[in-house]
Amino acid sequence: MLLARVAARVRESLIAVGELVTAWDSDRRHGLPPPGQSTLETRPGSLGELLGGWVATLAASGVRVALSIEGAREHLGDAAEDALAVALDEAIANVVRHSAGTSVAIDIRFDLGGATLRVEDPGPSRDSHGGAGTGLKVLARRLEAIDGRMRAGPTDTGGFTLEATVPANNAHLPR
Repeated sequence: MLLARVAARVRESLIAVGELVTAWDSDRRHGLPPPGQSTLETRPGSLGELLGGWVATLAASGVRVALSIEGAREHLGDAAEDALAVALDEAIANVVRHSAGTSVAIDIRFDLGGATLRVEDPGPSRDSHGGAGTGLKVLARRLEAIDGRMRAGPTDTGGFTLEATVPANNAHLPR
């Protein structure tokens, strides 16, 4: 009985995601940015493209996503955007792997100095893993290589927060 309800919910979510993708494709053909992503470029492999994929995947699995994007990425170089994309991928992959929660908050803020990505999983955690696994260590090194920084760790409520900050105008740095 429960499996049938879950299957019906997943099916409904996938239909809704399909309708959104169809609308986004239509908008893109007409030169319009996807809804909620007006400040993000959607080149293949970009932060915008990855964000759209993760939001759809999380929603289809029943996880509520609170998404906030402020500012414009125009002052952000490709290396910084790519580093934020890797940070987003790592943060959401960790939510999927370790969280028993049903929601996640994704906040991206662009300004003249760069950008900050904050992903907060309110928890609870499915395991006792305290963070700083291999993925987080690699991400920290990648951010440091472009003069960025990362903070990650458990919250008081049993969840986990990752915050990555990158500087603007670093197009001269390697990707």
